[in-house]
Amino acid sequence: FRHGLFGVEEVPGLQAVQLEQIEVRRFVAHAVAPQGLSEEARVILAQRVIEAIGFDAAVEIVLVEDIPRTERGKRRLVISRVPFTMLDAPRSAN
Repeated sequence: FRHGLFGVEEVPGLQAVQLEQIEVRRFVAHAVAPQGLSEEARVILAQRVIEAIGFDAAVEIVLVEDIPRTERGKRRLVISRVPFTMLDAPRSAN
């Protein structure tokens, strides 16, 4: 998804964001917000992330000064640390 697709422009004070998937249902949103983010803005950002990924997940918001760019000068929106095999793992029947 692109920034515009999940409504980050609706988050007051947010200039840029990059999601890092730590576990299947755990994300860190690296947020560039020079003036900081209010509690309301943090809630909106977390909601937009969950809406965009399409399932419930824990979203931690970490303020950063900048988001690194790739060699081509672009910012990656999502970085996944989850092994590909875990994304399609069948759920255990408990």
